[in-house]
Amino acid sequence: MTSIPRPLLLVLQEKEKQVLRIRSIFHRQLSVPLANSSATLLAYKSWEVEQGAVLDVESSNLDGISSNVASAYQKALEMCNARAHVEEQISRQDLSDSEKFQQYMIYLKYEQSSGDPGRVQLLYERAITDFTVSSDLWLDYTRYLDKTLKVGNVVRDVYSRATKNCPWVGKLWVRSLLSLEHGRVSEEEISTVDGLRRRILFSGEVEGALDYSFITETFQRASDYLSEQMKNTNGLLRLYAYWARLEQSMGKDTVSARSVWERLLKISGTMLEARQSYISMEIELGHINEARSIDKRCYREDLQAQVQR
Repeated sequence: MTSIPRPLLLVLQEKEKQVLRIRSIFHRQLSVPLANSSATLLAYKSWEVEQGAVLDVESSNLDGISSNVASAYQKALEMCNARAHVEEQISRQDLSDSEKFQQYMIYLKYEQSSGDPGRVQLLYERAITDFTVSSDLWLDYTRYLDKTLKVGNVVRDVYSRATKNCPWVGKLWVRSLLSLEHGRVSEEEISTVDGLRRRILFSGEVEGALDYSFITETFQRASDYLSEQMKNTNGLLRLYAYWARLEQSMGKDTVSARSVWERLLKISGTMLEARQSYISMEIELGHINEARSIDKRCYREDLQAQVQR
């Protein structure tokens, strides 16, 4: 038997590898529920005929197709047909934004019930492309990722985009910071106050990178960024209350805790809850005279404001 020259053998082997790669791509494409799956099937059959197979390239029947490929194609076709109606609804040009948003939410619930996290994430990405500044959608998306996907870099990227597009949503910031902490990223990257607090308490490290001053600086940056957008809201009150409590309990600095409350009163001085929380701190510390002084000062400022009106 005449042996095949080595150069020719290498060419034949490379061609065979290429055929296998192309066939694998077709098989994978046929297993994905796409709107034009029948066209993909016809293209695949035509290609197989070029490789020497005997198939009917004029019809979409599965005669001559391997059972595994045919089964995957049928499943993908069923999935596509099940989603055809809602896909059509989302694509309608006459829908209002609220109606389109509602269709996305219906679609998302359906995909979540089907149990394929990859498809759910892709649909969320489609939805946020159309509704980039919808805080409800970002909250729903990140909540799903936290419960289901839990892939560090993916979740971190989504939270980064969420807080950039909806910087006024406190819940997104809180959950973003906690997500970073769970991923054990560096202190500079995380800058999360509660995460740093826990690390200081449980590790006993109170110097260097985990010095308490880092917490104060983080709170100051958060306050500078959020105060204007969250003015007179319970979210801002909780931020400052937590800050003041840490200044007192961890920093052992009553003066700094008071300055935190004074800073809040300058921003949201008309907010009754802010005053009450400040006074409550003084009472808890046993500083009754200071509490009375704050109450009297706030009352006096209210009277002056009414006179000026």
